[in-house]
Amino acid sequence: MTIRAIIYGSGQPDDAWMLTLRAVQSLQGLGGVVVAGSAFSSTKTGRVKAVDRPLSSLVAQALTDGATQLLLLTAPVDLSSDFLERASRWIDADSRISTVSVLTNEVSLADGTLSFADIISRGSPDQVGRLLGHERGEIGLVSLALADGSLCILGRNALEATGGLSPEFDDDPALSIAEFSLRSSRRGFNSFLDTGSIAFVRKGHARTRKLDDDAVRRRRLATAHRFFPALYDASRAGRGTSLADALILAEAKTKGLRVLLVSTDEGPHGVSSARLDVSVRLLIQDPTILEVGVWTRKLSKALLQLSLDSKVVLIDSYERAQAFDANIVHQIAGDVGQAADLRWLGHRSVRTLDTMPRSVSQRLAAGASDMVLTSSPLLHTSLRGRRSPVARERVRLAPDPEGVNSVDGVPTPPSGLLRAGLAAERFAVLATETFAHPEILSARRLVEASNTQLRLIVISSRPSLHGTNEQTSMPSSKNVRELCLPHMLPLEWAWVVQHAEVALMGPGQLSADLAGEIAALGTAPIGLANTKAADIADIVASPERSAAQRKAMTKAVNGKTDQDTAADLVAVYLDAMARPSWRYS
Repeated sequence: MTIRAIIYGSGQPDDAWMLTLRAVQSLQGLGGVVVAGSAFSSTKTGRVKAVDRPLSSLVAQALTDGATQLLLLTAPVDLSSDFLERASRWIDADSRISTVSVLTNEVSLADGTLSFADIISRGSPDQVGRLLGHERGEIGLVSLALADGSLCILGRNALEATGGLSPEFDDDPALSIAEFSLRSSRRGFNSFLDTGSIAFVRKGHARTRKLDDDAVRRRRLATAHRFFPALYDASRAGRGTSLADALILAEAKTKGLRVLLVSTDEGPHGVSSARLDVSVRLLIQDPTILEVGVWTRKLSKALLQLSLDSKVVLIDSYERAQAFDANIVHQIAGDVGQAADLRWLGHRSVRTLDTMPRSVSQRLAAGASDMVLTSSPLLHTSLRGRRSPVARERVRLAPDPEGVNSVDGVPTPPSGLLRAGLAAERFAVLATETFAHPEILSARRLVEASNTQLRLIVISSRPSLHGTNEQTSMPSSKNVRELCLPHMLPLEWAWVVQHAEVALMGPGQLSADLAGEIAALGTAPIGLANTKAADIADIVASPERSAAQRKAMTKAVNGKTDQDTAADLVAVYLDAMARPSWRYS
């Protein structure tokens, strides 16, 4: 693979062009550099000799010399060091790619309505490029209607198939590249934007693209290509296009995310208030966050204190929520069915679910979310099932913020278990979400028939935020006593699972995610449907199980720091923005 760089400088010579030449010469993988144009007519360019030839002729000569890709620069730019490797790899892997453009800080990007004119204040191209190309929310290539910008990489296959650049457009190099991309599209080639790279046009040279001049478009490009500018204008029109989404994500990555946290009601046992307080505290610590809007009916003392931070904005009406213009609107807690219209307040919508949506309105609202979060492995499995209203790729298992650093990461027995006097007993666990009586009866029969003298403890699959242990006694048989503990903190839930002899799960609820988490804590996970009493007896008697349990009990649970948990939540937000919205997919 041979890459030839062509720097075609228009206008008067100045130091900016020489800085660009040195930056290009320092790039790895180049097979030569050619400079041309009036900007180099009277400038000493060192070992690189300036030539007086039109752009189309220079491109043709490069192809004759065996170049497989061409790097064209039509303005003095400051480059990120890795953009060439990214773009050339894509062109080399797919012969149908004609051009790859990069983001720029020019006043107007031809194929988008978003201006990056002030992005240079965020750091060097390498620094901004690292923000854009971070694995969190990576998009990669986005299709363009035509190529434009001060920097572009062209593929040899498209140039050969179309006859190269047109001599009719040699007077305007940027317009010549755009015309070539339109011509190559008629042959089945595609132009793309690399959303992970950026080129800064040097001070004093950023300009409005000529493609935004309607007279130029109609007089030249529209005359040569009858289909222009319909598709071009459509790709630039407002939200909803893949290009608009990519540019909004790029702005959020480089300038900061605007997140609107919404709590529609107090929820059971104050879960809404607790989760909201902790989420705000965590998010304002993350450098990726620009502002956190908070919209709730009741402000806690902790939230009022947090509102003094410059990143926190209190919202008290739908109109102000609209004006906040959030990248992400996240419904922290409350009835999901009561907040269906909240998704229109942000570019993407995220919801945290504590239970499976049941009513029609709840299922519609959950299905319309761009991302759904849950801290329950069991609920995570159910939401990814066939009957779930949510597409499985939009479901994420995320730790509850309230569980961060609880009890220094050491599992502790729940108070409800201590009060019942069962903490020292040998017991089996039934992990259930609905506390359905038939499941409890099935588990009771299995445990009783196993003759293992185990107690049966029925727990919720989801640790609670508020930590209230609600103890419910079930009708007991002669040899088996049930105890229901619906609400436990994450570390209490972990203690119960670790100390259980066996973990039972209802029909359809056993999954690789849940089984892996329970097995990692040293307890054998099995389903009720295909389990016999003899299986429970064998597991309880197995010495390997006891060794695995002792090993797992030495590990700390949920030992993440505040920064780690905030970073996980931000990663979910960026991932939601990188995916097509439910509105257009």
